[in-house]
Amino acid sequence: MKRMSQLPANSTYVTHRLRVLNKILQLLSIQRTASQEDELELLFAGLSL
Repeated sequence: MKRMSQLPANSTYVTHRLRVLNKILQLLSIQRTASQEDELELLFAGLSL
């Protein structure tokens, strides 16, 4: 998140990346259903850390 805040705020890349990171944080903070587990796996797989 810190790295994203250093990039231009109007960047499409940053907007999308922050949306993905926020979704991951949301899914990590709740008790997940099987479909939410799958979604979380896909989100993590799509990140290149």
